[in-house]
Amino acid sequence: EGDTALILPLKGLSGLDVKGQDFYGPEEDTMLFDTLKEKVDRSKVQLIELDNVINDKAFAEAAAEKLIQLMEAKKGEN
Repeated sequence: EGDTALILPLKGLSGLDVKGQDFYGPEEDTMLFDTLKEKVDRSKVQLIELDNVINDKAFAEAAAEKLIQLMEAKKGEN
C-alpha cells in the first residue's frame, strides 16, 4: 500500500446526494466508485470504502484517523 489514501463514501458524496434529495444518484455514484476501484493503482493508493455519506461524523472521524496514520508513518520514515 502506498502513502496515499482514497476514501469512498458509499452512501453519498454530499448532503444533497442522499435519498430524498435533489441530487440523489446512486447509479451515478456506483459508476464513479466502480471506475475509481478499477483505475486506482492499489500499490500506491490505499482504497477504503465506508458505508457513510461524506458529511457523516463517522466518515470524518475515519478520514481524520487515516490522515493521522499516514502522517505518523511518513514521520517514521524520516
